[in-house]
Amino acid sequence: MALGGGSMALGTTTRLVGKFNGPGPAGTTLASVSRILSGGGTAATDFGSGSGYGDLFCVGEFSIAAGGSLTLDLYAGGVVAGTDLTDVYGGSAPFRIVRALVVEIADEGTDATAGVRVGGAASNPAALWFVDTSDKHDIFPDGPPYVGGSPVGKTVSSTVRNFKIENLSTSVARIVRVTAAGSRYQAGEWMGFWGFMTHP
Repeated sequence: MALGGGSMALGTTTRLVGKFNGPGPAGTTLASVSRILSGGGTAATDFGSGSGYGDLFCVGEFSIAAGGSLTLDLYAGGVVAGTDLTDVYGGSAPFRIVRALVVEIADEGTDATAGVRVGGAASNPAALWFVDTSDKHDIFPDGPPYVGGSPVGKTVSSTVRNFKIENLSTSVARIVRVTAAGSRYQAGEWMGFWGFMTHP
């Protein structure tokens, strides 16, 4: 049974505050002068067809043993809890296009220092938004997650399919949360009832 609707929104916020307390005459206090810079961006993947849309909306939490790793097969899908990234109802999610992916540490255990490394699968790696298949990115407890996304998305195939997540802590297991959105159809394929919806 396929999803009948869904969406995923990504957002980043950056706020930098700098204050300067200037010197004043003895016994006096000058008001601080502040310079505030802020910025950020948002992106959304809604249910449907065409660039920027999708019919797969997934979330999963995975326990990774101390010093261990998890490799998600984005192409094959699967419904095994704790191993496969499934849709929000536990159904198989065989991606052909990934339009958004977020990896975050949901529970760091008792190790608040060592991080989690994403990317660099040993075989058939999906680089997604990395420049090279060997590229990796570290995230840390209480730090920002790994976020990747674009309206056009990244193609997944039988040879571009695996996404690795490695626990850098050698003392405790980690629980990571993976959220993703995309399409089970390749660009140029019809999707929807009798092809009434255009290709992704």
